[in-house]
Amino acid sequence: MHPSKPTTLIVVIAILIVVSFVDSRQAIELTPTPPAPDNLTPKGPLRPHATQPRGIQVPKIPTTHETRADLIVSGRTSTVRINRAADVDQLIPPTFADPSIKNTPGMSWFVSQHFALKTDLSIARVYPILDLLELAYPHLLWTTGRPPKDIKTKRIPIVIAKTKANYLAAVKSDLNVVPPQGASRFVSRKNLTAYLHVHQLGPYALRHLLLEAACELHSLIVFGPIVDHHPALLHGPASAIASHVYDPGFKRLTVNVIDKPTTPNPWLKGVRKLKSKRLNASDILLQNLGDADIWTVFTHFFWTDVQREYQWRLFRDNAYKIKDNSPDARQKLAKRIFGKPDHLNKSFETWLDQTPTSFGLTHGSWDQRGQWIQFTPATTQPKDPKKKHPAHLHLNMTLDGKTPSLRNPLAWMDYPSRKQSSLVDPIRVGWTRGVIGCLIDFAQAKRKGQVGVGLGFHNDKYLSILVDREKLRLNIEASTIGLPSKSYRIPRSFTLALKESRNRLGMTVRIEEDDIHILLRAGKKRVRELKFNHPIQPNVHRRLKSQPFLYLAEGALISLIPYVNEKPKRNDNLFVSRPVGRWRFAGHDQLYALYRAQFHLGENAPQSLTELVQFMTKAASSKPDQQKIAIRRFNSQIQSIVADVRKLDNHADAANALSAVQP
Repeated sequence: MHPSKPTTLIVVIAILIVVSFVDSRQAIELTPTPPAPDNLTPKGPLRPHATQPRGIQVPKIPTTHETRADLIVSGRTSTVRINRAADVDQLIPPTFADPSIKNTPGMSWFVSQHFALKTDLSIARVYPILDLLELAYPHLLWTTGRPPKDIKTKRIPIVIAKTKANYLAAVKSDLNVVPPQGASRFVSRKNLTAYLHVHQLGPYALRHLLLEAACELHSLIVFGPIVDHHPALLHGPASAIASHVYDPGFKRLTVNVIDKPTTPNPWLKGVRKLKSKRLNASDILLQNLGDADIWTVFTHFFWTDVQREYQWRLFRDNAYKIKDNSPDARQKLAKRIFGKPDHLNKSFETWLDQTPTSFGLTHGSWDQRGQWIQFTPATTQPKDPKKKHPAHLHLNMTLDGKTPSLRNPLAWMDYPSRKQSSLVDPIRVGWTRGVIGCLIDFAQAKRKGQVGVGLGFHNDKYLSILVDREKLRLNIEASTIGLPSKSYRIPRSFTLALKESRNRLGMTVRIEEDDIHILLRAGKKRVRELKFNHPIQPNVHRRLKSQPFLYLAEGALISLIPYVNEKPKRNDNLFVSRPVGRWRFAGHDQLYALYRAQFHLGENAPQSLTELVQFMTKAASSKPDQQKIAIRRFNSQIQSIVADVRKLDNHADAANALSAVQP
């Protein structure tokens, strides 16, 4: 019996409606989040958002082009405009794991342009993960210098499980092996897949682990098993890229971040280990001494200087080419690129001593969402109530201005920031005048918790200034430093202003000779202020100015933005595309070609080549107009330099490198 024509027509129309609905979910951007009640929202285009078919399964596996992600990539930062990810359920997409990867009971497949995700996570958690991976991809590509072969037809496979049991089941179903015991992630060399589980991981820790695994896997796919002979070149870059700041309001990721206070923090751990062990740079590079934390700092050493970055790239590319991985072969290669080991070791030691770190040892769990530092309270309380104290976020600076300058570009929040909130007093001269401040967000605290600052920290004793959201009090605890403590009432009328500013308030603290001035400010249309003065003695004044300070939180999920810098640092417009990398240099390929030519020629490199290398190296980290001048000079001189190179013996490799980037 054949269906009637009307019935057939109805079926066709229904199919067309479903398909058009899926397409519309992929093409329409989500409604922008309402702007914040202060000047934290920058002027300019609307916030770009990703769009995904929320759990709607597609009838076939879409191509990588059909699931392309539209990003704005600007230096070390990328922002999602549209991510056309799709739910393909039990359809196994083509990946670099073929043919070993299989379906696992309870797990489904999702695909974006470059990644295939097998997971048992909810739909609400899947798409932000795919956003994060696509945001990271341009920076993974920058790290390796080339894309994986067949990336236009295959995807990078990632498997994420909610629990450790499901994680083990996924590895078992694909590989029939047991992953390393105690590991939260496992990058398989056998089937080129990253496996991890999210059990008991905070938001930042999960993102860090995911980015680290994706970067390692990407390097393994690009370079092959030889990466295991160079763990410092594998794990260091992966951890450096994974040291990130993510802004969910903009769906924006910044990678290769040095100065930030999150938990975990490989940078701080690595610096402490290096200062206690004092490993030489040449030993780390040639003998792979150290661990992931040390290799992270070592990678930042190379990536924070133009010349060192290109030397690092030369070493990476040539180390992965040579078949002889003996220490002698590595040393010979390193000497050609970096010169004498003593020079490299001295540069590393000097850089380590001169690179300031704004944040010190922290207690408690600190996450980061954009410029918001978020405290997460512990699920269990200490058994001894006397040991209960607020979580600490230490700063390695004092209020007398005698600490390392925050003008160092690597210090004080090495990531995009926005204009200071108007709820905090302008800090024009910052900590040199004894003024600090912070913007506090109680939106997720459910009218609980305390947050504020600690001053004069020494031997775990300090003066604390805390806003108690539940009891509506400003508590000043100073007994440990020999001053009386006091609690001030916050009028209930202030909560109306707090509600108007979406549970945000500004705190400004100024230390004078005889007292501490505290200003609380909240509201939007009508800003309300509360002022408090707490008397201090001259000897206490010296302590508060000369000892480090810290930010404090306890009892609830509370966020804050610390303000201590003298002036807001200049930020580029991240809605405008710029070249990938710290230097945002459009002449990257040309400069690296010059370095490769110089490497091949050695002492025989013509003076014209050497001079252009020096000029472009200096210009790469300069202002955009200087970068443009360097590119114009390259274009005008490259043909004559190639002619100079061709006059030399053994010039083929160098000439080929230069010819590839001629205009």
